[in-house]
Amino acid sequence: MNELPLTVSLGLAAAEPVHIRHEASGQELSEIKTRLGVGKIFSLVLDAELQRTVIGDIYQVSGNIKLNAERTCIITLENFIETTEGVFDEYFTTSPEQATDQSENLLIDPDEYEVTLLDQDSIDVGELALQHLVLALNPYPRAPDASLAAGDEIITKTQRPFAGLGDLLAQKKAK
Repeated sequence: MNELPLTVSLGLAAAEPVHIRHEASGQELSEIKTRLGVGKIFSLVLDAELQRTVIGDIYQVSGNIKLNAERTCIITLENFIETTEGVFDEYFTTSPEQATDQSENLLIDPDEYEVTLLDQDSIDVGELALQHLVLALNPYPRAPDASLAAGDEIITKTQRPFAGLGDLLAQKKAK
């Protein structure tokens, strides 16, 4: 399922960079909310650029996606608004030779960046951005005003498994 369909043809970026700015709305926000598991999305903005590199058949997609959504605090269990930003910088090619680090013409450091081989001549920038947003989401959202002391109270009230053993041994010796 493609919640943010923004497929861009590589041919468009062959001559000059393609700038993409998209603000999600309506059905897109509803589907993205379900995918991300957030309460409510107030805004989702994608800014990206697709450009051909100096190496001919390698294309760079870079940008960011910014989410402003309602999350549930893991400490207070109350809702709060959290802003999350996913930043991405990826390389793609349709040439199998360029996708491996065996090419002598490869100017991209293979230890730092991976060149992904495409089976078509287009890139789904929306899906790429959403994948990076998912990775940027805080798995344990905490409201800014949530005190860790509330969680500490629960821990201090919890007994250790063998805490009463000393009392039992003392009672046994007393008999």
